[in-house]
Amino acid sequence: MPTPYQGNAMDEIRRAAAAADRVDLLPVPGGQVAGMLTEEKSARPAKEIVERMVQEAAQILNNMRSQYVGA
Repeated sequence: MPTPYQGNAMDEIRRAAAAADRVDLLPVPGGQVAGMLTEEKSARPAKEIVERMVQEAAQILNNMRSQYVGA
């Protein structure tokens, strides 16, 4: 299911899980962004690219946690 539709389909479940403080039931999408990668191949080492992706993912997850769990 494409990215915007999956989130819409899970919205009711996500809201209920957040309201019940059931973080373990919150969806954790993975892989949906693979088709959205636009960075051209470069001479940058894979390690650098992966580290940047991990840092960005951590920031996004922390923002989501604050928004939905109120941490």
